[in-house]
Amino acid sequence: MLLEQIRERPDDLKPRVRLLEFYSGAHLAQDFLREAKSLRDLLPDPQHSQEWLRIGRLGRQLAPESPLFQAPDATTPQRRFGEDERLQPLFEELVQRVVPVTRVAAFVAELDRELITFNSRPTALQPLPRLSRRNGGARLFLKREDLVADAGALLAAVTGEALLARHLGCKELVTALVHGPKSVVMATLAARLGLAASVFVDRRDTDAGRQTTNLLRIRLCGARVIETDSTRLPRGDVREAAAAHWAQAPQKRFLVMGLEAAPPPYPLLQRCFAAVAGRELRMQLRARTQAMPRLLVARGGHNADVIQLFPPFLDQPAVELVCVNPRTLSLQTARGDSTGDAFEAPAVEMGSSQHRVAEAILGGLEYPGVEREHAWLTASGRVRYVETAAVEPVREAITAIASSEGLVPALQTAQALAWTLQAARGLPNDAVAVLGWCERVDKDIWDLSRIPGIG
Repeated sequence: MLLEQIRERPDDLKPRVRLLEFYSGAHLAQDFLREAKSLRDLLPDPQHSQEWLRIGRLGRQLAPESPLFQAPDATTPQRRFGEDERLQPLFEELVQRVVPVTRVAAFVAELDRELITFNSRPTALQPLPRLSRRNGGARLFLKREDLVADAGALLAAVTGEALLARHLGCKELVTALVHGPKSVVMATLAARLGLAASVFVDRRDTDAGRQTTNLLRIRLCGARVIETDSTRLPRGDVREAAAAHWAQAPQKRFLVMGLEAAPPPYPLLQRCFAAVAGRELRMQLRARTQAMPRLLVARGGHNADVIQLFPPFLDQPAVELVCVNPRTLSLQTARGDSTGDAFEAPAVEMGSSQHRVAEAILGGLEYPGVEREHAWLTASGRVRYVETAAVEPVREAITAIASSEGLVPALQTAQALAWTLQAARGLPNDAVAVLGWCERVDKDIWDLSRIPGIG
């Protein structure tokens, strides 16, 4: 669908950026580099373009050796959102206000009760007894975050910020429509908590008909939508307009960032609120096994799996935390040969219903940027990062869990599962290994059939 949008509107940057984010999350380096060069050629001033700043960060992680992403003057740091001199004192004051609240256990308990009531939590801790016996090692469990209707970490983060705003006496929630789900969740919570809500949106998005469904839902919840010309804002970032509105009355308004990168106190809030899956997991394991897991594994890439699972276990040195970064698999093409690149199907015309389905699937891929958290966890040494790309272990993992437990994993989850099964064989039979199962298989179901020996 994104390729079709790019063909129809070659000068539109939005689908190109989303395609690059998808390539980054799937670790398709060659596709990413090719499309990044095309995007850069379209930008009159790449070094000061918000789109290129975003893609440059992804590119330096995926292909750090590529000269495409090297700044012309590495001694000149890029200013990030929230670093304006007039905003910094307000963020520092916000730190002083929110830290005492987040340290009160009753507040986190209130957040978890809210998530239980309105967001179908807790999600299941599913044992895999047949697969455990077949694998010949530790007791295997899945933390089934895929059962949550929307991105669980994002829902928890925004819910926590909304409740925090009410505790601080704020009357209005403020955000920018960058990732649609964040703004919709905020508008929903504002209506439920009796708070006002303001959502800033780039006028280019509304003029082009993008975000139409999200804007309808936001307006139905009673939130005020404020269109903004982002070309007149610093760095062309619509979040600057939302921050300026918050700065006019910081005691009465609360800037909701969800899981997007922002200055303190937001990293603390994200780590505290979004880790609801990890908090649930600790309680579920205590009730079921009376023990902590020996091994806890999450899928890496451009998603929030690590954020929602690992933080409650960082203070448990006996728990090995592993993030499995997926790589491109060599899949069969329609001709029967194999390729290390993503298989591109022939362009087809899609009806309106198919467009809606595709939009829903693509919306599920809009995970927030978590590069900062991965960098922090890597530097801490507490989380081990590994990579896997071999097709055969992935094929064996898919067939093993499908035939033993009736579950079919998505591609990236299958790679994390393959690594987990191999590691679990070296653990005692009474040890517990848990895999975060956060990804839905819908978007990958046809790619699974291209794995040799499956399709």
